[in-house]
Amino acid sequence: APPCAEYSLGLGGGGRELTCTIWCGKSPDSGRPWLFAGGQDCSARLIEVPGATGSDDNGGARIIQQLQPHPTAIRAAYFSRHPSSMTGLVVSGGGKLALRFWRLSYIEGDLVPCRLIDAIEVEPESDQDHRVLALHGCIAWWGEPSGCCHVVVSGDSEGRVAVFLASEEV
Repeated sequence: APPCAEYSLGLGGGGRELTCTIWCGKSPDSGRPWLFAGGQDCSARLIEVPGATGSDDNGGARIIQQLQPHPTAIRAAYFSRHPSSMTGLVVSGGGKLALRFWRLSYIEGDLVPCRLIDAIEVEPESDQDHRVLALHGCIAWWGEPSGCCHVVVSGDSEGRVAVFLASEEV
């Protein structure tokens, strides 16, 4: 099994669309699952999902951290982490081609507060309906995990693709 599992999905209905990226804190079998959720209301949250790894903890999901809101609705999210790193990168995107880059840190498998690294608009003059609709990427590193960078690719509502090289420096 890979050291970190990541799944992206969109949930919708009744005008309450939600974009989610789900990943495990340390590994699929020993880490606790976490969810990054963003939606139509511009909110961004980190949520713990207990019991999802087969443990006896069947309590409900709880918000770990309410992140700084997006300027527009969130339409896409992506998570990336080097297998031996104790940090990770979450990228979220939405209308007006707005992107947010967040740094996650782990201490003994537990997620600690997420920090905003950067907030950009790919094209500052874009209108509300010009949206980031897809995000994906991969790890790029040279030697040690401390030299880790992330290649992030975004696709927008007009069929264009943008590529970013992001570090986890705060």
